Amino acid sequence: NSLYTFIIACILIAYLFGAPMIPRMPRWVPHQLIAVIVTTIITMTTRLDQKIKLPIVGRLPADAPPISVPALSRFPEFFQTSAIMAIVGFVETYAVAAKLAVESGSEVDGSLELIRLGLSNLFGSFFGGYAVTGSLSRTAVLYGLRPGSPFNLLMTAIGVLAVLLGLNRLDVFYYLPSVTLASIVCSACFRMIDYGEAIHSWKTNKLDFLLWVITFLCVLFLGVDIGIMIGVASGLVLVVFRLMAPEAPSLAVVDTADGKVLRDVARYAIPLPKPELAVFRFSAPLFYFNTAIFLDRFTHLLNEPHHKGHLKVIIVDCSGITDVDSEGAHAFYDAKRICLHATPVCH
Repeated sequence: NSLYTFIIACILIAYLFGAPMIPRMPRWVPHQLIAVIVTTIITMTTRLDQKIKLPIVGRLPADAPPISVPALSRFPEFFQTSAIMAIVGFVETYAVAAKLAVESGSEVDGSLELIRLGLSNLFGSFFGGYAVTGSLSRTAVLYGLRPGSPFNLLMTAIGVLAVLLGLNRLDVFYYLPSVTLASIVCSACFRMIDYGEAIHSWKTNKLDFLLWVITFLCVLFLGVDIGIMIGVASGLVLVVFRLMAPEAPSLAVVDTADGKVLRDVARYAIPLPKPELAVFRFSAPLFYFNTAIFLDRFTHLLNEPHHKGHLKVIIVDCSGITDVDSEGAHAFYDAKRICLHATPVCH
């Protein structure tokens, strides 16, 4: 049974991917709707649900959910779970919106998205609805259709309401194969995978690429909610790692078309400055948890064979230090004492 389902899924995905690429194929042709109608008719007339046990949607609830007031007395019981769901839902919604905003050239207001989610969940609670978030699968399908205005959202709401109030009684979707819905979602989601960004991350920063792979695999195999939570947690760990182990290169002055600039000696393979002069850059905020790293890199620079015994001036480039706490401020005094201890004429 699973083999038949897999073959049907491959045929549908191939159609949904290939049909829009046919030369002179009008963009207005609703390939997803065609797939739904054709597979439903074939399943109904040939009874594939009985012959090959093809999973179908079956009978859906035909009544609208009753209006009821939420049980506020149970608020303390569900507060922790609800808070986690709200955070994950917002992160998921904003991530999808930001991704599509970049591709479409539009802007996303995070505060407005948060208000919309809050109002949607507030009104949905009176109908016993699920927690409202931005659906990755439905957003991918909708973006693939390239709607010209938000009017499509109103039509979607009317369609869902019509299904709940009447169409389900006619069993219109009874013979719709579940594999058809899955194929539509998969074909739409595949278009949202930004392979170019993955290649760019691999070329520029391997840690960013690793974060991309972790999030992608977790979303693919564990679901959107868990995948995004793991991705966000991994991103926070990466931020802390970068703050704890930032770049602290030795610099030298080089001539460019824009004038004299400081460049990383190791990265650009340029000659070291004079033994009497050292330029040192710390590329992170200086907090209590990375002051030891700062002082260690500073001491290492003093003990380099090129400078040892000759160093008179050390310049600390603080352009990358965007913030300093009290421990970070003490680190500068400690660096001065280390410098004077190493060579009394150094400043």
